[in-house]
Amino acid sequence: MFSLAIYTGMRRGEILGLCWGDIDFEKKELKVIQTANWTRDGLVIQRPRTNDSIRQV
Repeated sequence: MFSLAIYTGMRRGEILGLCWGDIDFEKKELKVIQTANWTRDGLVIQRPRTNDSIRQV
């Protein structure tokens, strides 16, 4: 997790929101399409706040 954050610049919520379907091993890409965020109700997986945050790494 630390290596992923250092080498890609991904935020903690983006890393925690990753699913196996977001990883393409053949193209060596990650898709950031959801984030993990803490709310009053607990941990919630949701889309990033801005459209610019949705990207491929």
